[in-house]
Amino acid sequence: NFGGRYFRIAANMNSDEVWALSQNKKHRFEEGHVLVHLKKHSWAEDGQTISAAEYWNVLAVSPEGQPAFVSTSDRIYRKINGQFKLMQGCSTGVAIGPDGTIFRRDCEYFVHKFVGEEWVQLADKKVERIAVDSDGTLWIRDNTYQIFRLEGQEFVQVGAGFNKFALTTVSNN
Repeated sequence: NFGGRYFRIAANMNSDEVWALSQNKKHRFEEGHVLVHLKKHSWAEDGQTISAAEYWNVLAVSPEGQPAFVSTSDRIYRKINGQFKLMQGCSTGVAIGPDGTIFRRDCEYFVHKFVGEEWVQLADKKVERIAVDSDGTLWIRDNTYQIFRLEGQEFVQVGAGFNKFALTTVSNN
């Protein structure tokens, strides 16, 4: 059981695993953060720690239950086949869709989709927050608190005045 503080938490709608970044009694803040996951109602340490020089910051989870995170040095690390892989490019945000597609917000605040082995910019709009819904649609919030969804190659405004936002879905199962 992992007591203490959890400051980031993420799950994928198609996975039974929840991942969190923890600062607990065993690992002081100065020593870095601990990646833990909840599987079958029990928290377990992943065995992955990172030094205080490179904190984990933003967290996302794939449909297979594998985490990806953005470090405080603006790099994405994605767990594939039990190992973390460093992805190219400067990143400040990450989201993973229900089919495993990974999206990022780059250091210039544009959103990209990972296609093949490279990042492809989706539109010429700066974003503050990104999220992907259960249908794989990308949603963003810009710096003026406007909400948009990606339709084709264009972001279409669907709301305004949102300081924080997150997507939730209802399962039909």
